[in-house]
Formats: sequence, C-alpha cells, structure tokens
Amino acid sequence: MAPETQMNRSQKTTCMTFLVSLVYAIIRYCYCGDVSVHDIPLFITNKAIAVTGLVLFGIAGLIRSKQDRRDLGLLAAGCIFLHVIATLILFSQNYFEKLSDSITHRLHWYAQVSMLASIMASLCLLILMRTSDSSQGAQISKSLIPGLGTLVLILTLLHLTFMGWQGWLNVTSWHGSLPPLTLLGAITCVGFLLKRTLAKQ
Repeated sequence: MAPETQMNRSQKTTCMTFLVSLVYAIIRYCYCGDVSVHDIPLFITNKAIAVTGLVLFGIAGLIRSKQDRRDLGLLAAGCIFLHVIATLILFSQNYFEKLSDSITHRLHWYAQVSMLASIMASLCLLILMRTSDSSQGAQISKSLIPGLGTLVLILTLLHLTFMGWQGWLNVTSWHGSLPPLTLLGAITCVGFLLKRTLAKQ
C-alpha cells in the first residue's frame, strides 16, 4: 500500500507543480508580455514542463527511500525529455531570437554553452535512469551514483544562466515585474544544491 500512496503523492506533486508553473508562465508571458495565446499549447507549456522536471528532480534527490526516489525521478526524467523534444521542435529565431546573431543566424557563444550544458545534463540523467532500472534487480542500489545528481543540477544551473542572464539584469524589462522562469529555475537549482550539501553534513 505504501508504494501506491507514494506514487499518488508523486503524481499530485507533479500536477500541482505543473499547474502553478503553467499559470505563472501564461500570466507573465501572455497576459503581461507579448507572447500570443496561440503559443500556449507548446511554447508556454514547454516552459511549465521544464520547471516541473527540475522541481521533481530536485525533490527526488532529497528522498531517502530508493524506490520512492526512483518513482519521482522517473517522472522528472519524463518531463525533462519532453522539454528537450519540444525545444527541438520550437528551436528557431522566431522563438529564441536572443540566442543567435540576427545577421549570421549563428548561435552566440553563451547560447552554445547553454546548449552544451543541457546536452551533458541529459546524458547524466540517462545514466541515472539506466542505473536505477528496477529490472536490474540488485543493481538498484546503484541508483545514486555519487555526485551525478548534483552534477545534473550544476549543469542545469549553467544551462539556465547562459540561457537567460541578459534578461535577469534588465529588471525594467520583466513583464508585469515578474522574474523570468530561467531566473526562478536557477534559484531553484541553487536551493536544491544547498539542501544536498546540508543533508550530507
């Protein structure tokens, strides 16, 4: 009964995090910003999915039970890979014009660093998923390779920082005086990193 209860709790956490993130994104980018409501189905929803994946991953790393951590971690991984796929579909100057040069159409150096960090984070996440595969039986004890979860958070922090740092500095450009999701995501990463550090001590 315990696994079912934990899964229900994980599903509720996922739904609540996604809904709050989605509402925030709609208010900031559509109601207060200049993003069309026609972009809600994928562009805006993709932002909420990314935040949800990050939050779930961070929470999973703080759970002591390996099975419970695995369940929440898989939900996090699902959201993160959905985010990756949606971003690849949307990736163009029309949606990410600040990341590339308007003349050469090439990615700026900071955009390339951001993309590299996200690729490396995804690779680390795949390794974590592989080592936590319940079909491996006894090997489930290796579901946490020392430091790999922390590395995912650090790489995600780099991805978010190089992705949105320009918008963070210009507070007057914040739609509705609401901080960008990249900034909130970066703060979330730092929070989870600090919690991991304190938990080890």
